[in-house]
Amino acid sequence: MDQENENRTDGEQLGDLPEPDNLTWEDIENGKPGQLMLFFSGVPTVAERAFLVLARKWLVDVQAVGRNIRLPRAFDVLALSCLLLAVEWGSEFTGVAQEQMETNRKEAATRRDMPPGGRGWVLEPNPSRKTAVALSDVSWDVSWDDQLSWELCQVPSIMVAPSETIEVEKLTVNLDHHNSSIRYWMMEIGWMARPWLTGPEAMPRLLKNLADTLGGPFMAAGLAAALVSTVDEFWTLARGFKPNDDRFAEQYADRLKYVKDHGILEMQTPFWNLEAQCRKVIADAVLGLRLVPQGRH
Repeated sequence: MDQENENRTDGEQLGDLPEPDNLTWEDIENGKPGQLMLFFSGVPTVAERAFLVLARKWLVDVQAVGRNIRLPRAFDVLALSCLLLAVEWGSEFTGVAQEQMETNRKEAATRRDMPPGGRGWVLEPNPSRKTAVALSDVSWDVSWDDQLSWELCQVPSIMVAPSETIEVEKLTVNLDHHNSSIRYWMMEIGWMARPWLTGPEAMPRLLKNLADTLGGPFMAAGLAAALVSTVDEFWTLARGFKPNDDRFAEQYADRLKYVKDHGILEMQTPFWNLEAQCRKVIADAVLGLRLVPQGRH
């Protein structure tokens, strides 16, 4: 090193030179100068490329919409499509996708202002249970539900089982949210992330929805049935469930009979239709990909 410095004619020492940028696979494809990252992950999966197409489309579209405005349904489908990709392929995603997830989460966090005198929801760790509780008095986040899908996208990169993460716990404790629109959204997210939900935690909340809610009770039954191994197991748990309020016992029995008469598949039809829509969005993104960077044919 000293010999190299002595031979320099520009007055600079090698140690004074700036470090070259570490490159991601996307930087390399875009022709950015720099050096490979130490643990360079190589070529991304097609799933990651599709994720980036959809996540970035969501970001651009959201930024074109005014704040404090309910996002169009198409935006929800984009977010759910990204979540579906992350659930199925996220363990193979690189830092490029992870950075985009966090960018989108931050954008979602700025979408809404706290209403005057209003409160939002946030989830805080409960040290006594090493898990999470809802409605913290410590801090509030009015846009938590907008952020949740992007937080869940990051779960595969967390070095614990998905069911043990705060993100999945946040989803679970809000499956029976008192606000019907949020409850619908939580159940739609739950369907895409159903491999991460656990029956003992989620089933009582979903069966409670079947017993005492007006919005989406039969969707709750459909999601609950998807969390167990067999239909018989669902019926064992459903028949053993007792509503906390006896006033809903008769309604719960009537609704169980409706589920039995019409079948689980009919209860799940809205979810299967939504998943098909998301998979169509994903397929369109994949078919539109240029797997060889432009200008490098």
